[in-house]
Amino acid sequence: MDGACVDAARCAAVEKATPPMRWQQYSFDSTETLTQAAAASVREGLQRRVRRDDSEPALAWLDAFGQTRSDWLPPIGRALSSVAVEAANGPTAVADFFATARIAPALLGYLDALLAADVDGTCSVKINHYGGQGPTLMSRIRGPLAEIAAGLTTPGWIFFDRAPKRAFDVSTLEKRRMAVRDTIEVGRRRTESGFDGCALGWLRYLAFYAPALRPEVATHLREACEADDPRGWFCAVEYFAFAQDAHWLDDLLADLIAQPPEWTALRVGEDEPEGWPRGGPQLAMAGLGLGATPTLGAVIALAKQRAELELATAPGDTTQ
Repeated sequence: MDGACVDAARCAAVEKATPPMRWQQYSFDSTETLTQAAAASVREGLQRRVRRDDSEPALAWLDAFGQTRSDWLPPIGRALSSVAVEAANGPTAVADFFATARIAPALLGYLDALLAADVDGTCSVKINHYGGQGPTLMSRIRGPLAEIAAGLTTPGWIFFDRAPKRAFDVSTLEKRRMAVRDTIEVGRRRTESGFDGCALGWLRYLAFYAPALRPEVATHLREACEADDPRGWFCAVEYFAFAQDAHWLDDLLADLIAQPPEWTALRVGEDEPEGWPRGGPQLAMAGLGLGATPTLGAVIALAKQRAELELATAPGDTTQ
């Protein structure tokens, strides 16, 4: 962030929550410099040590960064394409990426373009879930990856930690509204997968892989904020605190700050509805620099700062 920061802890929390054009040891401010950083990581080796006994593919950091910033997916795809064609060991490094990256289904079009240009790499390590017994070609990965992508962009199911477990069809807007209402009623974080560590994080999961749904995330959260159910307020603010891609919500956050509802004076950890599951959105606010029991309004203000930082560090060209 530029300029002096009145609340150093708060500014540090914002910068940590929303990475600018720095990720791990790499710095970039455009598609070109992102490509240069990716090529540099490949030159350092196809695998890199991350802990004493563990390693990860050279381009795994692109996957980690992409999971936090959907607006950078097109530049990441273009960087992978350039590395595969131009860098020594590039096809192998890119094959490792597509075989292991969580964001790979969102980049399937770039893989197809490489294969159409007869660029096909062999993974440097055995990939058990793609067939297994030895080196795997990138072209062999394409089929299973396409099936995963189809499952992430077509009607799916959301499972809740509830006895007995219940499943919800989220194939239409109204059915997604029903799933949101049930999530708020349960008020319990999912444990089977991360979903940004918040009850409504599955909304971002769906929209990450189905870009047409991204504007809808703000719609669902706005409806929760405008309803009379305090549980919805806390679930929405939990999402504001922890979910990535805060820039999807910039207009909503601005509206809540310009005309704050009375409930923004409620405090996390003190004012949750009585009887609501204590396993619900008890926000771990210490890591955000706002104290243990901040007001909901303070969390909204922090989320707005994150959204502004993301917008300021958005790539200039998001064309696929």
